[in-house]
Amino acid sequence: YESERNGLARHLRANGIYTTFRYYPLHLVNYYKSNIKLENTEYIANHTLCIPIHQSITDDDINFICDTIKSYKHD
Repeated sequence: YESERNGLARHLRANGIYTTFRYYPLHLVNYYKSNIKLENTEYIANHTLCIPIHQSITDDDINFICDTIKSYKHD
């Protein structure tokens, strides 16, 4: 699944759409030195993708992003 996310990210970037992986679980940060396992949190961290969303995004931008996501075909 992570490779599907990465493939989609490459597809979006190739089409001029900025995307990132920004979610990182706090329990995995070295500062906290936690040994707990939070499976749902770790799953989300490995499967989420941030797409553009902000106050100045236009309807045309939204449509382009949606169409680009729909056009993605993973191997």
